[in-house]
Amino acid sequence: MVNWYAMYVNRFLFETIHQEFNPSRIRLCNLLYLLTLNQPANSGLVIEMTQEELADILGISRVHITRELADLRGRGILTTTRGKLTIMDLPALVELCTDETV
Repeated sequence: MVNWYAMYVNRFLFETIHQEFNPSRIRLCNLLYLLTLNQPANSGLVIEMTQEELADILGISRVHITRELADLRGRGILTTTRGKLTIMDLPALVELCTDETV
């Protein structure tokens, strides 16, 4: 478990450096994609994070996160519930990610 979290944190540090100049939508999509790939077994495409946590990780305001999540919900890419995001259309999410993330 410790090794998984260490790998997870290292990946985020690497991605944070590369994402500094990307727009907020791309940064969010990249993060959601990486979170989906690095989920523990049996969790599927469910990400247990709040909007506040996403905003803190990406260094953008919660207002931007809320707008971007609303857009992704409108596109049918994800659904949100309290403290959880469920990726409904992973290929569509991947199309919004940058090449270095995918």
